[in-house]
Amino acid sequence: MDGTLVDSSEYHFAAWKSALAGVGYDFTRDDFARTFGLRNDSILRMLLGDNVSAETVRQVETVKEEAYRRHVREGGLELLPGVSHWLDKLKQDGWRQAIGSSAPVANLDLVLNVTGTRQRFEVVISGADVSKGKPDPEVYFTAGERLGVPIERCVVVEDAPDAIQGSLRAGIKTVAVLRGPAGPQGADLETHSLADLPADAFDRLVPP
Repeated sequence: MDGTLVDSSEYHFAAWKSALAGVGYDFTRDDFARTFGLRNDSILRMLLGDNVSAETVRQVETVKEEAYRRHVREGGLELLPGVSHWLDKLKQDGWRQAIGSSAPVANLDLVLNVTGTRQRFEVVISGADVSKGKPDPEVYFTAGERLGVPIERCVVVEDAPDAIQGSLRAGIKTVAVLRGPAGPQGADLETHSLADLPADAFDRLVPP
C-alpha cells in the first residue's frame, strides 16, 4: 500500500521519530530507510534490541500509529501517479485485486477511506492476518489464497527492497516500484512510477 498506492512516508517518519523519542531513541533517516515496510514489532527489535519488552513494543507502536493516523487525517493523501488508471484497468480486464500490507488494520482502513479506494479491492490483508511480516512472503500467499487465485497466477507490486526480494525468492512475479536511492532489484518488471508501465505490463507477466 504505502509506496505503491500512496506515499505517506513523511507521516510515518514524523510519527516514528516522536514515538521513539519517548523511549530515548533518536530515530534517523537511515533507520527509516532500512525498516520501512516491516512490521512494527520487527522494526522495534531491530532498533531497540531483541530484549526489548513486549510492553515497550506495545507502548511505542500505539503512540506511533496514533500519530500517523492524525497526520493522515490532518494532511490528507493522494494516490500516486498511474494508480487510479491501473486499478480501473486491471478490474476491467478481470484481474482480482488485494492489499497485502504489514500495516495495522486501522491504518489500512483510514488510507483506503481517505483515498476512496476500498471498493476496488476484494481482499485486504493487514499485519494482524499473518504470523510473519515482510520480507517473509506469507502475506502474498495469504492474499492469493483469500482471492482464490494460485500464487503462480499472481503479481506482487512492491517498493520496499527487502519485500521485493522476499517476493522474488518465493517465485512470485513481481513489479518493483523503485524509489529514492534504491537501484535495480532484479524484479520481473521495474519502474519508477506505475504511470510509466506499458499497457500490457501485467498480461506480459501472467498471460491471460
